[in-house]
Amino acid sequence: MTTFQTIQIKCPHCQEEMYTYELTSYITTHSEVYSDGKNDHNKQNLLQELALCAYCSKPLWKEDVIIHTDDAIDFNQAKEVMYLTDLFPSFETDHENKTIDYLLNLLQTNFANTVDREVYLRIELWHLFNNSRRSISTGISRRIKRLFTRLFRINHTTNFQHYSIHFKPNLEQLISIFHPNNDSEKLYKAEMHRQLAQFSEAELLLRDIVSIENKGLLKAIKKANKHKEHEVFRL
Repeated sequence: MTTFQTIQIKCPHCQEEMYTYELTSYITTHSEVYSDGKNDHNKQNLLQELALCAYCSKPLWKEDVIIHTDDAIDFNQAKEVMYLTDLFPSFETDHENKTIDYLLNLLQTNFANTVDREVYLRIELWHLFNNSRRSISTGISRRIKRLFTRLFRINHTTNFQHYSIHFKPNLEQLISIFHPNNDSEKLYKAEMHRQLAQFSEAELLLRDIVSIENKGLLKAIKKANKHKEHEVFRL
């Protein structure tokens, strides 16, 4: 069962009050998981770390704007908070490009004023860059996988090439500020190294992993790293 609560928020820029919803539980009917941690599923676009003011359109961090949980909000008076998907809807062919440009600009203007916030934005960018080159499952032989990947990339290669200048610097900076606190995060960082073809660095992290819930992901990344594959892939 899908359940959520109503959240009242206040813009720190224009002081206007808005509302949004925070998902407390949901049912997943379809899910695709990738090696970079991206999970495509049917979760609704509700309360996220990064939002936009519905009045002044300025970006907001979730933890800076929540007033309280309020089920008695006057929905006729208040506006609902916006997200990047409202600013750049998915039906627009260039919505990902616009989102990337927007996030790059946030980094350049120091909107990410803490390490955790910079990590969040850079992971979002990493996933967006990878959207143009996501491969099929790693369980298929390398030669066949590369053939299928090239076929599926035909309409997206140009887009990735356009932003490829940002891919490596973004991931290198992400690696430098991302400090794993547990084995799951070590695996995440190993994947960052693997995608930069830094296979030795990835191997050191993979060897240090003792306990992890998603053993299938660990096995898949170990296999890809052993064969010196640097592509993002679907599990």
